Amino acid sequence: MKRLICAALPILLIGCAQQSIQPIDEPSIQRSTEPSLITAIKSTRNIPENMTLKEMHAHLLKKLTPLGLKVSLKGDKLWINMNSDILFNIDKAIIKGRSKFLLASLAQELKTETDHYLHIVGHTDSTGTDEHNLDLSVKRSLAVKKVLLDYGVPSYRVSGSGLGEASPIASNKSYLGRKVNRRVELFVYLNNKPDDQ
Repeated sequence: MKRLICAALPILLIGCAQQSIQPIDEPSIQRSTEPSLITAIKSTRNIPENMTLKEMHAHLLKKLTPLGLKVSLKGDKLWINMNSDILFNIDKAIIKGRSKFLLASLAQELKTETDHYLHIVGHTDSTGTDEHNLDLSVKRSLAVKKVLLDYGVPSYRVSGSGLGEASPIASNKSYLGRKVNRRVELFVYLNNKPDDQ
């Protein structure tokens, strides 16, 4: 019996070797159909109805709010607001390590498009001197700009400035008001480079 098995084994192996090997089809990769930030902005170009703009705005709110961002449409630009406490320690201009992931996510949305420009504006509360606050707001704007550039946003599309305490959106008399005023705003423009503000 053993001799029979040993004699038949080489014949089986030869037969297997002669069979053609069929390639295994790789599964197709499904790309996400959810629009990116810039795709959503671009979709407003040919849509005259305000309701559609509101729907698009709602989509961006749903997408970006969990990341700690606020977003709004303001005329011909998209406004993205980040509270400085998310990005920086108080009175500092060094971006917190975990916040770089937030900016990296934003950079991924911004870097591949060729028809948009980004202007970054830093703001502070009224604590400290005017000169100190202006300097701090400029440094924070430049810090955000650097991270976006590091993650691939082309430098010619990004500008930055600081306004110090000159443009509050809440009263600086309360802790919560000062917290709201410490912020970095990003303005995304389509098709035209904004003048440095």
